[in-house]
Amino acid sequence: NNDFALAWKNLGTLGGGEVAGKRYTSKECFQQALEGDPTDADSWYNLGVEGGGEVSGHSYDKKACYLRSLHFDHNYTNAWYNLGIVGGGEVDGQHYSGKLCFARAIHLDPSYVHAWFQLGLNGGGEVDGHFHNETACYTRALHLDNNYANAWYNLGLAGGGEVDGRRFTEKKCYVRALEVDPKNSPAWNNLGVLGGGKVDGKLYSEVECFTHALHLHINDAKAWGNLGSVGGGKVSGKVYSASKCHLNAQKILAGTKLDDEDFAMHASDAYLKLLHHAVTSESIRHTLTRFVRAEANRTETKQALEAESPDTENPQVRGVIETLLITAQSQHCQGKHKMSSASYYGALCAVYKAQQHNQSPSRRLLTLTSLPKKMREQYEKDLEKPCSRADPRDE
Repeated sequence: NNDFALAWKNLGTLGGGEVAGKRYTSKECFQQALEGDPTDADSWYNLGVEGGGEVSGHSYDKKACYLRSLHFDHNYTNAWYNLGIVGGGEVDGQHYSGKLCFARAIHLDPSYVHAWFQLGLNGGGEVDGHFHNETACYTRALHLDNNYANAWYNLGLAGGGEVDGRRFTEKKCYVRALEVDPKNSPAWNNLGVLGGGKVDGKLYSEVECFTHALHLHINDAKAWGNLGSVGGGKVSGKVYSASKCHLNAQKILAGTKLDDEDFAMHASDAYLKLLHHAVTSESIRHTLTRFVRAEANRTETKQALEAESPDTENPQVRGVIETLLITAQSQHCQGKHKMSSASYYGALCAVYKAQQHNQSPSRRLLTLTSLPKKMREQYEKDLEKPCSRADPRDE
């Protein structure tokens, strides 16, 4: 009966307990409640929160539980929100996307701060006839809860905005996110990208921001790459050079552990395969292969490349050659068949730039099919950046 179902539901909300000598979890209590009253929206919602379960011989996942809850109570705000979190679904014959679920939750409760945040994550949407873009959703969430760290962070990603009449730049948003939650690793990384800043009255340099991010999340490839781009730094008491930082970033992108000492050898083998696809000149290919194999020193490489270059007086070509040589110091090489990430990444840049000036834009000479997908995608992005002859951080 209903009193029996209500008792089970209340026991479930209290974390479960022992009944007649048997221990019942919260989930089992909600299942018992629904055996007694299968129309109870609260119990269906709570069962969904617990991950779903079996009721009367039928299995229900989280989404199915939220749908059942809304079937019995179409104005159940939390059920709409949670249905949105799991991607939306069909309620009484009408399909609701995740975005529409969050908008429905806000319609029922305009002060539902998390629903505003989620609507922003989904690009914004229409609520009661008014469209709110993602920035407006985050600012609305922050109007309701000024200490919502994730909303500050995402408002920063959106370029900043006005909260309660005050304008916050992207950097100020990351600062606010960190003042609320100092363990927000992505906010530290992004603050570093913007040159660092003051958090709770203390000034942090870009290097300090990146090292903070890595102290919190050691497998953050972006933070490793960014720390490498500013010359390296100390992470958890250990000093990492720029080359080592870039190597760690590439290990993470390739799905390899940071302590994999054979990574450089594996990567250089993949790079050699890449060279034979990317370089049309047999002699340049031979020169770079010897370089990768640590069989040619800096002087030999320079002479060979200058001899093969169609226009050695071209500043762009000479800059490319210098970039290759800067990143190809002999001490970077780790022995035959091994080389550092700085060396082969610099060589990639050099080959690309040296060949690009006399090729049509539609012909991409670097076919990165031999590298792991994540690494390949990262290289394809990074190779669009110019190679500087004067700055070894471009390695």
